[in-house]
Amino acid sequence: MILRRSTHAFCARLARGAGSAACTFGLLAALGCGSSSEEGSAIESVTVSGAQGALTCTATPEAVPAQGMNAFSLLLSDKATGAALDGATIEVTTWMPSMSHYTEGEQVMPMGDGAYHVESVSLVMAGDWEVVYAITSGSVNDTCTFQYPIP
Repeated sequence: MILRRSTHAFCARLARGAGSAACTFGLLAALGCGSSSEEGSAIESVTVSGAQGALTCTATPEAVPAQGMNAFSLLLSDKATGAALDGATIEVTTWMPSMSHYTEGEQVMPMGDGAYHVESVSLVMAGDWEVVYAITSGSVNDTCTFQYPIP
């Protein structure tokens, strides 16, 4: 789990309706917004559906996301068939909505079987960040967004 002290405000905003019920529940669970009193720093995979409903995206940070450079493993699959999505073009943007900060310049390397390695993900300051993956492959155009509270 990510340290609960740094996620309570973020989780409370999600619970008040910052997204669909399913999305909110998934993010609350992934961020450790439950009632357990255990604190730690385990690395969690998070799975979301693409905004257009074409893809399923799973992001796994290599380390607990923190200020500075971060790296992620990204697994993409066709939502309808479950087939791995290889050969995609992926543009990555990090966005801090509360401050209107964003960064670009992330590097994406295909690993095969729908897996991609994403590095140089810059989260330059403490706060709530979104890592947005714009994915294109053939006729598929979708966007997957992951949220990370950075202490």
